[in-house]
Amino acid sequence: IAKDRMARLNPDGSLDTSFTVQMHTFLENDLQANDILVQPDDKIIVASSGRFLNGIKLGALVRLNLDGSIDTNFNSMTEANNYGTRGSCSSIVLQPDGKILAAGSVYYGDNNINKKLLRLNADGTLDETFTFGALSTFQGITKIILQPDGTILALGIVDTYKSKVIRLLSNGALDPTFTMASTLYFHNNKNLYMFLDNNGKIMLISDSFGNNNYKMFRMNSDGTVDTTFNFTALNPYSYGSFAANAILPNQKIMIGVPGTIDASRMKLVNTNGTLDNTFTIGTGFNGNINVLYMQPNGGLLVGGNYKSFQGQTERFLVRLTSEEFLDTTTNLPNQKSFLYPNPTTDILHFSDSNENSSYQITNLLGQIVQKGSIKNQQISTAGLQNQMYVIEISNGKQKTTHKFLKQ
Repeated sequence: IAKDRMARLNPDGSLDTSFTVQMHTFLENDLQANDILVQPDDKIIVASSGRFLNGIKLGALVRLNLDGSIDTNFNSMTEANNYGTRGSCSSIVLQPDGKILAAGSVYYGDNNINKKLLRLNADGTLDETFTFGALSTFQGITKIILQPDGTILALGIVDTYKSKVIRLLSNGALDPTFTMASTLYFHNNKNLYMFLDNNGKIMLISDSFGNNNYKMFRMNSDGTVDTTFNFTALNPYSYGSFAANAILPNQKIMIGVPGTIDASRMKLVNTNGTLDNTFTIGTGFNGNINVLYMQPNGGLLVGGNYKSFQGQTERFLVRLTSEEFLDTTTNLPNQKSFLYPNPTTDILHFSDSNENSSYQITNLLGQIVQKGSIKNQQISTAGLQNQMYVIEISNGKQKTTHKFLKQ
């Protein structure tokens, strides 16, 4: 079945035939989406470089309904010069209050000022209370991360192939308490990726030629160098299209590497930056890995430009389980636990959870808002505000994590 650059899969990997997106209506035919975000109500925000309409590059941020149709209540590509977010959007983040941070080389409406980072209200209109306080710092922004305390990490190119990280306060002003160590600047590296480890420390990894080759760094929360992390450059070095990475439940870091470094295309990094030389995945993949994603149930999704795994035909996307290659069995459940209804208005029910299992609920800022024990396979959410939460259920060594929406 042909799909226009975007598809939705069921949990077992089969195609969800109820979902169809006409990407060509808001994105040039030779381009792909830069970032995709799913809201708690299952609507989907797509960030891209958009398409030209009447000489203006529109559609940098579009919201889709559950079936893939364009949500016309979201301000984008509308008539009468109300162009919504336009230009090229590379990274998006959803705040707990439903507002949306959008970064890249972005404009809004008919204003020709490159805002680089803006915040939208839930309907896609511009949030005028947010002003990016470092407008002249970057040529463009490639990645933003919302931290639990509401501050915003922004990674971008300062000048030709020189990248750095800054931190902003929740209103967009520059955070003066954060200064990235100059020894961590990446020179001549146009492809630099940023992510957080499970302790909230800032990781940077490069996949391009440059002074740092294929290196990874870790920063403390104030931008100083974390000297406890020492990553050795991988050799022989070869250019890769992406720096795929995933933090595993045991805190180790899985990375995708070019075939010239390892024919299996995967390496495992210990928490101190050294390579885990006990890690093996056999012949692995016969093509480059573009993305790694650790699912809450312990499965590792591996996407890339490959056609086989372990000599068996597998195309572009597979899911690996912990039993296959990860030493994480003490942190992962032997069975799945489901919660319903989701969204919930009052009582949240669970299946396959043992009586008296403990739980804690956090908001998207990482703040614990409720905790206790599960009784009769249910808990009350009556005291929670209407927004999205994360619940962690623990029964001894077994843990499961879920998102749910309180309405």
